[in-house]
Amino acid sequence: MIIYESQFIQIEFFKKSNSSLVTWSSKSIDMDENIYKTEMMNYLQATLKAKPDRSIIDTRLLNFPISPELQAWTNETFFPPLLGIGLTKAAFLVSTEFVTQLSIEQTVEDAEDNLFTTRYFDNLEEAKSWLLAL
Repeated sequence: MIIYESQFIQIEFFKKSNSSLVTWSSKSIDMDENIYKTEMMNYLQATLKAKPDRSIIDTRLLNFPISPELQAWTNETFFPPLLGIGLTKAAFLVSTEFVTQLSIEQTVEDAEDNLFTTRYFDNLEEAKSWLLAL
């Protein structure tokens, strides 16, 4: 079931596995900092309502480098509420665009003490297998 959708991002929730699939679109190239923040807040609100304990975040088409300032904002604003819903695992499908991939990894690594396990993949099936494994 799609719980949020815009031209930049789509979030699906799967009740049976209590997981979500977050897919960034190639239109993210048109985002600016304000749009990024708005999309992240919409992402957060949809996720807080669904309360998945596992998530796949597909950033393969994301083409928006996250500046150090936005990384800090994301770590202060976005990640802490996710811990309250019991998020335990996050699988990232990584972007082929190096700068974007690096900024994503830096953002997540800065949040590593958030108590959820993170892995990076380039294959959706491998990410699903890892995510759904006990």
